[in-house]
Amino acid sequence: MSFSITRLIGNTLKVGPKSAWHQLMILGEVKAGTLVGTDAAGNQYFENKSELFVRERWVVPAKRSFDPSEIPADWHMWIHKIDSRSPAELGDLVARPKWLGAHTDNPTGRADAYKPYDTTTPKVEAWAPKVARRA
Repeated sequence: MSFSITRLIGNTLKVGPKSAWHQLMILGEVKAGTLVGTDAAGNQYFENKSELFVRERWVVPAKRSFDPSEIPADWHMWIHKIDSRSPAELGDLVARPKWLGAHTDNPTGRADAYKPYDTTTPKVEAWAPKVARRA
């Protein structure tokens, strides 16, 4: 993380105090750039060509508890430089297949995650000690 006071103050003046505080709480730094687009979840995608390589594209999540699996596939392609065109630029150029469902994030580690259950009887029984009363 390249964090300096001059960079912090300069970017805070560019983005405003509310957005700067939001970025500090979520990203850990304040970045200024042009808004490229917003996805259905409200995540905002930014780009700044004068940033360091691999740090010029970033996402500012809509909510504080952000999981990277919430990034849709088309925005994932843009943010990882698989495609130089953003989904906002592509628009309807790429036909979305009918069989492709809506994006869902990965529920692993949450209450709605898949929990397998065992339908077979246990082969080994746990030992349960018999407690004898003392005289």
